[in-house]
Amino acid sequence: MHLVAIGGSDAGISAALRARELDPATDVTVVVADSYPNFSICGIPYYISGEVTHWSNLAHRTYADLTATGMKLRLDTVATAIEATGQRVRLRDRTGTTSTLDYDALVVGTGAEPVRPPIAGLAELGPADGVHLLHSMGDTFALTDSLERIEPTTALIVGAGYIGLEMAEGLTARGIRVTQVEMAPEVLPTVDPELGALVHAELERHGVEVRTGCRVTRFAKSATGIVVTAAGPDGDPLSWTVDLVLVVVGVTPASDLLVRAGAGTGPRGAVLVDDTMATGLPHIWAAGDCVVTHHRLLGTTYLPLGTTAHKQGRIAGENAIGGAARYAGSLGTQVVKVFDLVAARTGLREREATAAGYHPVSTTATPDDHKAYYPGASPITIRVTGDRESGRLLGAQLIGARGTETAKRVDTCATALFHDMSVAAVSELDLSYTPPAGLTLGRRSGGDPGLDQPTRPAQSPHPTQPRSPLMSPSVLFVCVKNGGKSQMAAALMRQIAGDRITVHSAGTRPGKALNTESAAAVAEIGASMAGEFPKPIDPALLDSVDRVVIIGSDAQIENPGRAPIERWETDEPSTRGIEGAERMRLIREDIRRRVTALADELG
Repeated sequence: MHLVAIGGSDAGISAALRARELDPATDVTVVVADSYPNFSICGIPYYISGEVTHWSNLAHRTYADLTATGMKLRLDTVATAIEATGQRVRLRDRTGTTSTLDYDALVVGTGAEPVRPPIAGLAELGPADGVHLLHSMGDTFALTDSLERIEPTTALIVGAGYIGLEMAEGLTARGIRVTQVEMAPEVLPTVDPELGALVHAELERHGVEVRTGCRVTRFAKSATGIVVTAAGPDGDPLSWTVDLVLVVVGVTPASDLLVRAGAGTGPRGAVLVDDTMATGLPHIWAAGDCVVTHHRLLGTTYLPLGTTAHKQGRIAGENAIGGAARYAGSLGTQVVKVFDLVAARTGLREREATAAGYHPVSTTATPDDHKAYYPGASPITIRVTGDRESGRLLGAQLIGARGTETAKRVDTCATALFHDMSVAAVSELDLSYTPPAGLTLGRRSGGDPGLDQPTRPAQSPHPTQPRSPLMSPSVLFVCVKNGGKSQMAAALMRQIAGDRITVHSAGTRPGKALNTESAAAVAEIGASMAGEFPKPIDPALLDSVDRVVIIGSDAQIENPGRAPIERWETDEPSTRGIEGAERMRLIREDIRRRVTALADELG
């Protein structure tokens, strides 16, 4: 039995280790594209900061550790093609020499690639100019080379997700003045903006200049550094001249190898696998950031995490040698440290839950991490989301100072979510307590009482299987300010489709109020924009809706999700000299015609 694993990170190495663990007689070869198998990519920011003193310490296991298990490593070797019917892989080594490798079973863990946003100048500038992406050990060495060569005093980071935030801390620790630019309304977009604002304040407390709601549009090299141009929340021009630029705005699945072999794809172009990690191609399994994620609350989505890749890799490795293991599903449990603050989440936020067909309600409290009368107590902001109809726990978000055990507290919530517990049942858990180190959980939630009600009787509806976000079709209408045309389209869709279609609207640069002429025009025909307000794009929606409709040529989405996108260029009556209420009526009828057709298409 010859098992070949492609990929030297979490998924590929975990598959190889599991196969050797279960059957030491299995011949295992791991094909690694670089020279750094089983290195911790998550640890890179701490090497940059100096907290990890040498890059070799980022290795989970050394080359000697890995080969001691009996696996063979082919380093600096790229898999260029898979011949599924012939059960062989085509390879190219660092010298350009090509070869083939036969297999009885194949596990593909090619991971993900960094997203390259549409920023003018990004394709022309690179590490030699001080412009960096960060995803691999090679990227890390290029960055440390720039830090030594340029000796920067200023840096700008595009993106304020996990890696962007950790790198803001890492570069600040080196004495570099950091500016962080995020397109979303608040940093750390994976938590609600009110909680992200706490992280925002922590960044500023440590000297990081934070700009949210801003879209970087251009990089240019000048005699004094790199000129970064951006558009602010209201479209106002912004610019900075800095010594170093880091672009970290997410990843996209590296699925091309499997797609060319005939594998199907799902959200974000990730490879479709079942819960055994089988691809549908004979004798081929796949795991990690290149494949879809089976989420216990959402069904099939894309949520690349190292913890998930490790579990999936072990399952793929076991099944590749004849096992019958199944992946139990993800909850998206994540944690990040930002200076002296820790932010964590698990499950769904309220908007995500709504898009998935639940009926969420949330409550927020800020208890101390232990009894206030014992010295050193520190507050933790906790937001819990549950389903109003069933009482089921849907998610939790926590923000607390380092030392408040925020990560372990979110793990308790993740465990409850995994076992489909109700919010009320979580309050009954027998957890440890002592005044210096414990936080009591009681029946009083301190927020919406709907979260603290008993669960319904067993015969009432209470989903026990992951609920698909596709239970009813959903659409997101987008324009620039989300005050006029996109709100009009949303109101008309609600009128035409009722509750058959879930409707959202958002703006790329949302304004401060609705367009009163638009509201009046839809009110004339019985539709309503009442209670609505301009909203920014929630990145989670881009992965959960079935269709995104962009209205007008000025609206641009930098990082579209999995949903198909269509653009409507509405007829503009002002070009024919028609103004005022009559102009708005003509626009309304043009949009209503398109919305009616879309409602018929979505069902």
